[in-house]
Amino acid sequence: MDGVLTLLATATDERLYRFTAAMCEHGYIVDRRKQTVVFTLAERHRAEIIETAISSAVTLQRVHEPGREEWYETLWQGPMEGWASHHPKP
Repeated sequence: MDGVLTLLATATDERLYRFTAAMCEHGYIVDRRKQTVVFTLAERHRAEIIETAISSAVTLQRVHEPGREEWYETLWQGPMEGWASHHPKP
């Protein structure tokens, strides 16, 4: 039996759309929060999903211990466009 991975994909809207359209047959989208999509999939699809992240230019992170004391492992780092701080200027 395969393990289940919880992953985060972060990118611009266009890149997230391209990524989720390409991987939707393998995963289950759980939630979207602004520029990040949270999803689960069988561990056997891990290599294919990383390749899809690379070709879609999204940042892909694995969530370890979801819902507990979570920590995140970056599997692929995309260009991270639009990740600038949005703090108000003094």
